[in-house]
Amino acid sequence: MSYNTNNIDKVLGQRVDSPTTYTPDILVREERQRNRTYLNLQDEKLPFVGYDIWNGYECSALTDLGLPVTCIAKVVYPCTNKYIVESKSMKLYWNGFNMQPMGKDVKSVLKNIKKTAEKDLSTLLETTVKVELFTQLLEPENTENRISFEAEYAPDIVWEILEHIPQGQKKKFTVFNESADLLKVNEEGTSETYYYMSTLLRSNCKITHQPDSGDIYIQYKGKKTVTKESLLEWIVSFRNECHFHEEICEAAYKRLWDVLQPEELVVTCFYARRGGWDIVPTRASNKKLLDKVLINPKEYYHKFPRQ
Repeated sequence: MSYNTNNIDKVLGQRVDSPTTYTPDILVREERQRNRTYLNLQDEKLPFVGYDIWNGYECSALTDLGLPVTCIAKVVYPCTNKYIVESKSMKLYWNGFNMQPMGKDVKSVLKNIKKTAEKDLSTLLETTVKVELFTQLLEPENTENRISFEAEYAPDIVWEILEHIPQGQKKKFTVFNESADLLKVNEEGTSETYYYMSTLLRSNCKITHQPDSGDIYIQYKGKKTVTKESLLEWIVSFRNECHFHEEICEAAYKRLWDVLQPEELVVTCFYARRGGWDIVPTRASNKKLLDKVLINPKEYYHKFPRQ
């Protein structure tokens, strides 16, 4: 099997007919290092760990008798591998299952899709990719894993919404290309943990320049603090940036890591879905900070309003 490993615009920005059958060779990968270089990041020495999490809401295949089986797919792989999968090729790949017979019954179809997708994506990305599928036809064994953000995601944390602060509503915003110079830092203080979020994250596809909207969650612990007003201005400044979702998350993490020099840092970007899929990249300064509910591919969760 061959993949389009070195041609990111093979499908992205091009008119491509959606596959009518299983077509693994439509997958395209992109080297992470191509974007990390300008951030002074090296694959071999990253200041973070994390995952790229994909959620597909319109996945389906056929039984051998032609009965459609619909499901939600969750795909998870680490950010420490060399590659990402290009998003349009990912969507086209999954579309290839839509008219493809994949088993004698619902269970067989789901089992075969999972096995096939894990193998293809793991081979493409040269890492371990986990896939879980969920359908109303077959309830997950542990229905308690169906959770909501408000009820279960970090229930003891109060996330401060930056656009709700009074100074943020009165400020004039004029910078729409990301710059760390916008971040105003107070040098000394007591070591505390801060929780901020904003629904105003927006960036654009690197190739097509189509807009991508999302919510960003920032958690950090340290003696330095960044002013809320400047943090909001900095988030807004991503508005004209043209990068992939994963790259925006890493850029945000790296900027905050450099200016705050924190003891702990987590950045998660919940991007809105496009083409039936959303991407949730999350980066953290150590593994224990990663939200197991969020990244565990065996746990399904209801989406944020944004998604």
